[in-house]
Amino acid sequence: MSREQFETLETHLAHLSKTCEEISDVVATQQIQIDRLNRFIEKLAEREVEHDPQGVEENLDKPPPHW
Repeated sequence: MSREQFETLETHLAHLSKTCEEISDVVATQQIQIDRLNRFIEKLAEREVEHDPQGVEENLDKPPPHW
């Protein structure tokens, strides 16, 4: 393997390593956002159950009050 080929491979490897790190950072950020959204959804669901103690599932079959 020539020196030029070796340097090309090193450069390519460096770019791939940087890209992997960037993707890892994006995935970590997205996981934080997903966790935050899941907690928010859980709070909304709890609030809905407190607001309507009959439960959400029972109200799915009922028509809206204006019908």
